[in-house]
Amino acid sequence: MTDAKSECFAPGAAQKGFTLIELLVVIAIIAILAAMLMPALQQARETAKLSTCLNNLKQQGNAMNFYISQYDYFPNTNIQVPYSGGLIGKSWYAWKIQLAIMMGMSTSSPNPLNDSRRKLLYTGMFHCPNYTAFDKVSTLWAAGGYGYPYTGGGSSGFNKNLGYNSVPTKANEVRRPSITIAVGEPNDKVDLSTDLKNSLFYGTSDVTPVLGRHSDYSKMGLLWVDGHTSAMPNSEIKQGKHFDNDASHDKYYYFTLLAK
Repeated sequence: MTDAKSECFAPGAAQKGFTLIELLVVIAIIAILAAMLMPALQQARETAKLSTCLNNLKQQGNAMNFYISQYDYFPNTNIQVPYSGGLIGKSWYAWKIQLAIMMGMSTSSPNPLNDSRRKLLYTGMFHCPNYTAFDKVSTLWAAGGYGYPYTGGGSSGFNKNLGYNSVPTKANEVRRPSITIAVGEPNDKVDLSTDLKNSLFYGTSDVTPVLGRHSDYSKMGLLWVDGHTSAMPNSEIKQGKHFDNDASHDKYYYFTLLAK
């Protein structure tokens, strides 16, 4: 009687394995599947990053609402606000300080910009996950990827900026809050020649064009004055225009559209 062990290794019993050609075919199939899945994985990662960006903007919108409830006007780069027995602000990144305070920034000093406080201005809700231009910024707390609208307008009427002027803008001055941008993404690919351009969101009339950093720099995360967030292709973002009875102006997404 032949036992199982001797039968396995009996003469003529072939041990079949992969041939070289079969192995190459398997490797080729795996490579093809990986190539097919890679764009989907990349898109999933980008979708997750955009979702994080919109969540950051939503938090900024909440802080902005708290600020408006307390002061009755939008955060302003040229206006100081009282805090801890002193005044802070009056700089092009002051809007970030003001929002951070509304979200719980604490300090025993009138000036909250010690090292740990500075970090709040380029991390957390102030850091877009696709922003990588930190090495181009001399003042780090101006970095992070979000900017306050700057349109080069005046301090009154339709040309008034939301927060980059010496006269505060009240909430009731924004005629169409659902299509007026409150926070956008500064262009970190074409021109970051100054820290100012890291902290302010320039309009399409400026030499620095709008350029979102999502979906390969084709889409931008936005916070609108009414508090909602959305992503929009660069081509759809327009400079604010004087409001009149021309219905064609309804198609524009304004940087600023304020009451007279």
